[in-house]
Amino acid sequence: MIRIAIWSSARGAEFGKAVSQIPDVEVDVVPSASALVAAVEEAEVLVTPDGSLTPDVLEAIGRAPKLAWIQLGSAGYDRLQASGVRPGVMVSNASAALGPPVADHAVMLLLSLLRRLPVALRQQQAGDWSREYAGGADGLDRKTVTILGFGQIGQETARRLRPFGARIVGVSRTARPNALADEVAPVEALPELLPRSDALVVAVPLSPGAGPQIGADELALLPPHAVLVNVSRGGVVDGAALVDALSRGALAGAALDVTDPEPLPPGHPLWTMKNVIVTPHVAGSGGPAVQRRLERVISDNIRRYARGERPAHLVELGDPGR
Repeated sequence: MIRIAIWSSARGAEFGKAVSQIPDVEVDVVPSASALVAAVEEAEVLVTPDGSLTPDVLEAIGRAPKLAWIQLGSAGYDRLQASGVRPGVMVSNASAALGPPVADHAVMLLLSLLRRLPVALRQQQAGDWSREYAGGADGLDRKTVTILGFGQIGQETARRLRPFGARIVGVSRTARPNALADEVAPVEALPELLPRSDALVVAVPLSPGAGPQIGADELALLPPHAVLVNVSRGGVVDGAALVDALSRGALAGAALDVTDPEPLPPGHPLWTMKNVIVTPHVAGSGGPAVQRRLERVISDNIRRYARGERPAHLVELGDPGR
């Protein structure tokens, strides 16, 4: 019998009941993040979002004698990556379920920047019918969009951008060819790619302790008309360098679903910059369809594990630059 600890979400009880119907599975639906500590001690499988992994839970994971697999209910896994797991413990994330809504959000942010939606909204609030701002509005046709991080989220973003006529450059550790991109390049090639990018979409996992992947040097390589969209983690982009580039006109705009620090504190320059859009880390959110897809992906993976198969969507904690 496989004992599974499931951290309760809004539909945690329903999801736990559904999972319990899988043969050879015993489910413990944990009512709170704090109760995870005791549950992990006895579990073979842990199902939880990365955000629930408090220091106490991470410590319990490190000493849990029976734990063999962690299924995250989130796309990100930086907390778990920062703490590590003992050898032999597998980790899967939920990018297969959350990639579509995150990609939708990324494309929405990118189009909003290019079409100068922030200016239009300010004019709406002021009752100003001026069309002058539209002279600087642009689109995606024949624009080069570089996507840093070409995993599930990056590929779903590319899938949505292609009908707009954009040229897609995927950047990944493996640089494997992909039909969704016009070009795929290794991370090391980023300095050569940025000068010819009209937009940079950041969808790469955070590498704890490695520092920002997009800092002052990388931002300086982007053309002044370029825009940046970040739907990964705030720490991937140097916030101070970004504010400086935007303030000097060295970058046309930025749209951020994630920031560093997070939440963004009151009075931070990014709140009031006219060429910036900030959303509060909600790219993975969605309605019932998103929740059902998440539950389906996790349930299917639990069935694989219960059949003795290797879980899908495994991540390498030691090498996050996928």
